[in-house]
Amino acid sequence: MGLRLDGALAKHWESIVEKLKAAGWEVRWIEAMHDGEAGWTATAIRGKERRSSHANDLTLAFQELEANCAPAPKSPAVRLV
Repeated sequence: MGLRLDGALAKHWESIVEKLKAAGWEVRWIEAMHDGEAGWTATAIRGKERRSSHANDLTLAFQELEANCAPAPKSPAVRLV
């Protein structure tokens, strides 16, 4: 997308975008103003799945989105005795 920030902070959220894309997610984000406060919404779409997060900071929005898109941990096998 067209927005690109300088420095390590930008690299962090951009690396999250790249990880999500590599996992098959289509990633979008938008900045919106509400009552004079800026906020970011980040969305990931894969097939019929859709995950979104909202934060006042772009990096935080992507960190939350990354956590929302992480696969569920596999539960250990249960052994019946």
